[in-house]
Amino acid sequence: MSVSLDWQGPVGAGRIPDDPLIFENLCQAGVYLRIKSYDGGRIVAYAGQSVSLLARFDQHLSSMLALTFR
Repeated sequence: MSVSLDWQGPVGAGRIPDDPLIFENLCQAGVYLRIKSYDGGRIVAYAGQSVSLLARFDQHLSSMLALTFR
């Protein structure tokens, strides 16, 4: 089995594309990777999939702003 991914990032807070074509592509299903680094050099990586990347990013950002992100 082989998997091929088309990387179109990074996208995140402060990096949401303003090109309508790229922005529209975020409404599609896809795989995402979230990386968080902490003091002391610890890094946590989280990979997931979503039927709408834009909706998932919205969930992440809303949770962080509401201080409910886990």
